[in-house]
Amino acid sequence: MLDQNTTTLLAALTGGLLTALGGFLTNCVSERTSKRKEVRNMLEKVYKNLQAIERADARLQYDELSPTTNMEVVLEIQNYMRELELLVDFYLPPLKSSLAEYRTNLASIQEDGLSGEKRGRREKFEIATKKFMASVTTLFKKKGYSYF
Repeated sequence: MLDQNTTTLLAALTGGLLTALGGFLTNCVSERTSKRKEVRNMLEKVYKNLQAIERADARLQYDELSPTTNMEVVLEIQNYMRELELLVDFYLPPLKSSLAEYRTNLASIQEDGLSGEKRGRREKFEIATKKFMASVTTLFKKKGYSYF
């Protein structure tokens, strides 16, 4: 049988170890949740930029714009693409190959537009955008977190 001093000492040591273990586990879970939240926010930025590129391209396709406004819209698309590239290069490397394919498709579509080939241009653009959005969504489901 243990005496009262030994029992008190064991209880204090056990309580201290459990407290330290609980603090460590809480820190690990909190850090993981924070990282997932950051990834989710970056993926949302990528998605919003894709939507902005889509809106700007629709303006180029359907609106009768002056050459100056046309150039402004093209520069706007380029700025969104630069931001996409920054986010993917620094924070979301699994999307690099998808972004490279999207950029290649976009360049090809723009060349078609410059050469006067309008047929199918919008459909090609939508397919390329939806394909890249699908890869963003897949990564979101894998790395980001959901509320449900």
